[in-house]
Amino acid sequence: MEKPLTTRKRQALEMRSRIQYVALDLFDRDGFENVSVEQIAQAAGCSVGNIYHYFKSKDELIIHVTSSVDAQYEVLEREIIDLTIRPGSLLSENPLCTRFAAPRSMIRVVLQKLQENGLVKIVPYKGTTVTRLNRR
Repeated sequence: MEKPLTTRKRQALEMRSRIQYVALDLFDRDGFENVSVEQIAQAAGCSVGNIYHYFKSKDELIIHVTSSVDAQYEVLEREIIDLTIRPGSLLSENPLCTRFAAPRSMIRVVLQKLQENGLVKIVPYKGTTVTRLNRR
């Protein structure tokens, strides 16, 4: 039986997640090389030391961020290929954010990756639709 998280542990997990999500937004907007740890700390509302408490380096932080994106991508890819999510289905960002407990910026990266691989079609102001799969 799992012990419930203490308040401190929950706060630590929330801060770690906030740092990752803020970093993703900044990396996406400005590029990895153009974002400093100081900028991430300021945007996350924490100290630089706090970031280094959770991540040894900016490189380690990007590895964690990209592994989260990859994990969400793999779940959706599997569901599309297995037809759990049917062709023509609309994938809305808000429900995906809730489902994966992820910020919109991360979900958008996942959806863009799905589109690059021909699994969905993103139509601005309309949404994201699952495409038909060509099985050969």
